[in-house]
Amino acid sequence: MTLFSFDSCPNSEGWGPFGGWNNTDFTICFENGPILAFIQLTFLLFGFVRLTRILKEKQTLAYLVNSFIKPRKVTLVLGIFLINTFKLWEWSFRYSGGLDYETENNFNQQNNLSPDKCDFDDSIEDNSNLFSCITFSWMSSLIKTGFQKTLESSDLWNLPKAIKTKLSSKQFWDEWSKEKNTSRESVSFALLHAYGGEYIIAGIFKIFHDGLQIMHPIILKKLIVFVQTQFSESPQPISNGYYYAGSMLVISILETFFLNQYYSYCMMTEISVRTGLVTAIYKKTLLMSNKARTQFNTGDVVNRMSVDAQRISDCCHYGHRLWSTPFQISLALYLLYINLGWSAGVGLLVIILSIYINGVVAQKMQVVQEEQMENKDSRIKLIEESLKGIKAIKLYAWEEPFLERIRRVRNNKEIHSLWKLGLIFTFQSMIIIFVPCLVTFATFLVYSTFDGHSKGPLTSDLIFVSVSLFNLLQYPLNMLPYLISVMVEAFVGIKRIQEYLVSEELSTTSIQRLEYIKNPLNNTENNDKDINKNGTIKHDDFNNDTLVSVSDADFWWEYDPKKLKPTLQNIKITVKSNELLAVVGKVGSGKSSLLTALLGEMHKSKGNVTIKGKTAFANQQPWIINATVRENILFGKKLDKAFYKKVIYACGLEQDLSILTSGDLTQIGERGINLSGGQKARLSLARAVYSQADVYFLDDPLAAVDAHVGAHLFRHVLGPKGMLRNNARILVTNAISYLSKCDMIALMQDGNIVEQGSYTSLVESNGLLTTLVRDHGLDFGSENQSTVASSSPSIRSHEISTNVLNDSGDTENSSKIGTFERHDSIESASRLSIRSLIHESEEILESDGRLIMSETFETGQVDRKIYLKYIKSCGVSTFLVFICGIALSEGMIVYNTSWLRHWANSNERGEKYDLYYLSVYIMLGVVFTIFGGIKSYSLLSKCAIKAAKSTHEKMLVSIFDSPMMFFDTTPLGRIINRFSKDQSVLDEDLPQYLEGWLLELLSIFFGLLAITIVLPAFFVVVIPMVYLFLKIQNIFIHISRDLKRLDSVSRSPIYQDFQESLGGVSTIRAFDQCDRFETENLIKVDTNQKAVYSYLGLNRWISVRLELISASMVFSVAFICVYIIHNYKESGMVNAGITGMAITFALSITQNFTWCIRHYCKVETDIISLERINEYSNLPSEELGVSNSHVSITPEELKNINWPSSGKIEFINYSTKYREGLDLVLKNINVTINAGEKVGIVGRTGAGKSSFSLALFRIIEPSSGTIIIDGVDICNIKLCDLRFNLDPSIVENNEFQISQELDSIVSDEELWNALELVHLKQYILTLEGGLDAEVLPNGENFSVGQRQLMCLARALVRKSKIIVMDEATASIDPETDAIIQGTIRSSFKNNTIITIAHRLNTVLDSDRIIVMDKGEIAEVDSPTELLNDSNSIFSGYINDLGLS
Repeated sequence: MTLFSFDSCPNSEGWGPFGGWNNTDFTICFENGPILAFIQLTFLLFGFVRLTRILKEKQTLAYLVNSFIKPRKVTLVLGIFLINTFKLWEWSFRYSGGLDYETENNFNQQNNLSPDKCDFDDSIEDNSNLFSCITFSWMSSLIKTGFQKTLESSDLWNLPKAIKTKLSSKQFWDEWSKEKNTSRESVSFALLHAYGGEYIIAGIFKIFHDGLQIMHPIILKKLIVFVQTQFSESPQPISNGYYYAGSMLVISILETFFLNQYYSYCMMTEISVRTGLVTAIYKKTLLMSNKARTQFNTGDVVNRMSVDAQRISDCCHYGHRLWSTPFQISLALYLLYINLGWSAGVGLLVIILSIYINGVVAQKMQVVQEEQMENKDSRIKLIEESLKGIKAIKLYAWEEPFLERIRRVRNNKEIHSLWKLGLIFTFQSMIIIFVPCLVTFATFLVYSTFDGHSKGPLTSDLIFVSVSLFNLLQYPLNMLPYLISVMVEAFVGIKRIQEYLVSEELSTTSIQRLEYIKNPLNNTENNDKDINKNGTIKHDDFNNDTLVSVSDADFWWEYDPKKLKPTLQNIKITVKSNELLAVVGKVGSGKSSLLTALLGEMHKSKGNVTIKGKTAFANQQPWIINATVRENILFGKKLDKAFYKKVIYACGLEQDLSILTSGDLTQIGERGINLSGGQKARLSLARAVYSQADVYFLDDPLAAVDAHVGAHLFRHVLGPKGMLRNNARILVTNAISYLSKCDMIALMQDGNIVEQGSYTSLVESNGLLTTLVRDHGLDFGSENQSTVASSSPSIRSHEISTNVLNDSGDTENSSKIGTFERHDSIESASRLSIRSLIHESEEILESDGRLIMSETFETGQVDRKIYLKYIKSCGVSTFLVFICGIALSEGMIVYNTSWLRHWANSNERGEKYDLYYLSVYIMLGVVFTIFGGIKSYSLLSKCAIKAAKSTHEKMLVSIFDSPMMFFDTTPLGRIINRFSKDQSVLDEDLPQYLEGWLLELLSIFFGLLAITIVLPAFFVVVIPMVYLFLKIQNIFIHISRDLKRLDSVSRSPIYQDFQESLGGVSTIRAFDQCDRFETENLIKVDTNQKAVYSYLGLNRWISVRLELISASMVFSVAFICVYIIHNYKESGMVNAGITGMAITFALSITQNFTWCIRHYCKVETDIISLERINEYSNLPSEELGVSNSHVSITPEELKNINWPSSGKIEFINYSTKYREGLDLVLKNINVTINAGEKVGIVGRTGAGKSSFSLALFRIIEPSSGTIIIDGVDICNIKLCDLRFNLDPSIVENNEFQISQELDSIVSDEELWNALELVHLKQYILTLEGGLDAEVLPNGENFSVGQRQLMCLARALVRKSKIIVMDEATASIDPETDAIIQGTIRSSFKNNTIITIAHRLNTVLDSDRIIVMDKGEIAEVDSPTELLNDSNSIFSGYINDLGLS
């Protein structure tokens, strides 16, 4: 069997040469056989010839420079030859049966591995052979897949082992953990220690590349001298010319391989750095103290993760240029010295001067860059704050004021910073263009003046070799300002990330946590004998372990010994394993702070706190993740269906799930936006119950639920017969009716526990609790009055029906699991599992219950209309100025180089016009520098600024004008990503890369044109090369477009989930779920990094091929020149000047090819950001503006009739739904609310109470019917006018608080009066600044109850005729609630008030009560009439609570 026979190739494509998709790549066997053999033999031949010549020729100083490099090159070639000779020997044995190899399967695994066959830990690059790694042919199968279909995430390769996400994350975190214990606390050193190894290898490849790069001018000199000798009496052998041409080809090929290996290792480092930083920021977020978290808003942190981490990782591509740039400059200057003598020193002085100027510019750039990042952070913070409270903004018609706040930061600050950066870049670009010209002019001027007579005139060999060296200088000089810019941005990013990573962490010693093993008596097997016949607990049967113990503890939100007192002081409590401790008190007394302190979230200055066992937490503001109902409840634990169904029933979720489209697989919107407050509270409680913890911290879960649902929850979950009865429970509550069933009660006041004991003992002491109970209307004499009813009108069955659970094909059909008379308690916890990562995710994503859809993205080529839109947004006339400037600048640069050929020819003819030619040369240089400045200024300081303003403004207005449906179905992180990442790309990256692409494109065009003019035969070579160039460009653009889109789409979930996690840090820590969330973050980062890795690999794939084309072009130019001289010397078609100029242009075009496509691709991928912004700039709008057909009443007409004049509201056959495809939430509502009437609306969760109020504000539009207010159909009024004239005191579960809480159009006196009426004045007086005190994002420096009081104060200062209060006092203690209700009725006695409340005491003194049920009005009458009717639903609610 011969070595290269068909049978010896196991691949179906055979020995080739061409195969793959569209026959545009070499076959695997051809690569590993003939190509390798040819390269090896070529290396050996040229190396042997050159080594022989080195040993024979005279050792001059200039030649020593060559000989210093050449033997090492030969040694390297021989080494490669020996290695690959062994590989050929191995092949010969493999295919002749000499070695025991698996042929077809093994070969395909190593060389043609497909993603679907790749194991989770495998990477195609790790399994590729040497030649495939050098040429990046391992990308071929992905490229083939990309041509067959649109690429998806599942098509992408796994990361190589060296840069696995988990490994990279651990490496950096371990090094940072060591570094933060040093005095440096340097992120830079941690990155260096973690990833420096591979980066050093990249530097070694860079050294070899730079050394080979300098060989081109040396060989060019020899080739020009060769051409000159051909016209002399003693010509060199013609073989020398072909040898020099071949040497250029070989050196170019080697240079290509070394350069791309350098970039490959930089790529690996870049991926690792970004992974390490992003995951470290996430991990740090879960460790930070509450004090530290208040120092960074969400926008700040997201920018650090998205922008700063990306800039630092991008810097890895350019880090080695810090030493490579001076190294290249030094080599070039040394060869210039050899070529021109001391005259080159003048050029060195010019370069040093330019470096100094660039350094000054860099300092200014750093200042402006930091300023710009701060402005960007401020803008993102305002946008995020606005979007979080978009419902409140719409209800209050505050769109325009909030838009103005954002515009002030964007247009007055951020855009101004961008403009200043544009000026700096313009100045830099002029330096870039002019310095090489000035260096050439100064050097040649000095040489002509002082050395021209002694050393001879500037001939072609001196001029073009010098120009070639100046071109080598030009690239590092051109890169210098960009390098400085990148380094400045990275330095700023490192400072910002370091500031975040060194921030204060949560103390791990403030709370002593101990393991707890339950006594066997607590198991469910003994549950039946735990309850006596009379329903009381037999405490003797339990192991009364103390699980929570606090003694003499002081807690602070922000520790400051100078303050008079801590937030909580002298706290003493103990809670046993089967006890329920209720914590009550007024608003701001410290109830929620107590739970927070026990969870370790506050600073402890003294005392001891011990908690045994696992903890669970149900927050007063439920943290709901953007996932399915099931995932929210399981919260990482495995599904135990029997226990899960019990939890569903006990938490009153059975009926809610039965009406959802996909049951418990229905997806919940971000922050639970598509759930009512009560549903969120019960979902949060179900999560805590399912966690099977030992200690439960429950922050007022009953506040947001209806009275009868609260009764159900207490009976089946919280109370003495509930599922948690055998666990320690600390319940913060304002529900006084349940206190008699609690084991212990703690009454808080001003951060102190003023009363503590059992219900009986505290009542008998006739203290504060006694007064509280009496005011609530409870009878002390009958304990049964507070007994929770065993059932409620809405929850009638003790049996769980399986139809509320989506079992996704489970064959288990048991319809019942028994009653809750057994009162099953918590068993041992099941193991944690990652949320929906592998199997369950497919089931969930394919369900019909999705609310948040996957982010959409366009496929195929970017629509050219997007480019036109960008040009229009830039300004057509200004953009044309830019095009003219860049074309004239590049054309004159090429002509300027051609001018040197005329000078060289003149000198060779013996003419002495040096001053003339130099004068024209420098004048041309000044002119094209001016044109270069014009093109940079017009693009960066005019076009880019105008586009930045218009695109941001359109998107901002479009999003603010969008209906609530958009915010219900779109994650906040996805929107923020448009405003941060995409807008940043459009502001900064796209203009720079557009300029870079056009520069490279025009440079190639004019260069090829110049070569073709002086060397017409080159036209034969140009055509196939241009064809290959366009073919490869088409491949690259096609695949890179998909990869960039995958990058964008997979990047959004990282920031989306991160923002979501920021809002639930306390919950994550309480459930001890940090590791799980970190793992989920790692998986999302890994998914994104696969797209990044594939994209960077594609860059290397095209770079190798383009540079090989360029190498062929240089060889072709040299070969044609030698061939013409050899065969057509007398024609005069080629001389030394033509040869020097043509090869000089060819060498400069070499790098232009790669950078042209790379910049073009970057423009194509960056323009996707405009595509994404444009998508959000054309969203369906709410019905705003008089142009709408429904709008018939202008604001002036409303003002003339003083609308609303009395406040009468009529619902006429009104029905509505939240969006198309959903069921009606209000059905055929017919009711009239008279002017000045006080109406209370009650009903179970999901009955339509909040929908009733939202309909008034047209947050949801009618499906049929209408609403009339004072004789005006609200559909005939502009939305802003409607909402401005109504007053929504809607707290929305307190998820939103603005920094300017009360309207600024009223006087300070009115503000203080409003605060006094809602009992907030004294607290505001204690704040620094009083009315000017800062309100933190989400109102975090106010308790939930205080935030509700703030909303009520807002209603008092607005003085609207119609006031809607949706759970406005749900989190306020009953005593304060009673006072506030009295204040409302006295202050608004002539206003129409609609009050929606779960707390029935709040609405008992209303004129009428509307009872809602399933979107319909079930009852409407006065409270007295409804209570007198024993069969009414309302009287049933009252009886359930035991109210008198």
